[in-house]
Amino acid sequence: MAAIVAAAVELFAEREYSAVTMTEIADRSGTAIGSLYRFFPTKEHVADTILERFGDAIDEAFDICAANAPAQPVEQTASELVARIAALGPYRTAGSALADALDRADEPATKAIERIRASMRGGIRRVLHAIDPDLPTDMVETRTLAVLVVLKATGVHMQRYPDERDRLEAELGRMLSLYLAQPATLTRPLSPEA
Repeated sequence: MAAIVAAAVELFAEREYSAVTMTEIADRSGTAIGSLYRFFPTKEHVADTILERFGDAIDEAFDICAANAPAQPVEQTASELVARIAALGPYRTAGSALADALDRADEPATKAIERIRASMRGGIRRVLHAIDPDLPTDMVETRTLAVLVVLKATGVHMQRYPDERDRLEAELGRMLSLYLAQPATLTRPLSPEA
């Protein structure tokens, strides 16, 4: 089943959801079409599984970063966070494409997409609390949004500039560490007008 999901992730990252067929997924994964349908009766089931696994991968990445943060410098946590999110590249690309393509009537997909969004924000909050347990709630929310924007851009730009991946990852880690190391007194929460 892992080979099927991996093949589908690649295909959905390469092309639009509607253009990918079950036959292509079976061919790419080296699976007999009958076996594919036994595991996944429809393409929607494949997509739902990808979204679910993407959510699991996000949770795992943030759990590890939050667990490591209290025992390491902020710079190391920031670099680890960028690296772990960048490593989700194919899932992120496929997940974004699926989130845009799937019918909102597909309840499992809708729930999985909502979970992914909640996992990103919740994971960032856990890391922020691990870095600075005394960070005021309004600052946690402001910083969560700022870090979310940086991490989303990380995924997009890693795909766009694969030859620059290592340097870009290092630079984004440095940038994020400078931001996260700022005491709360140096930053203010977003105003309601923002």
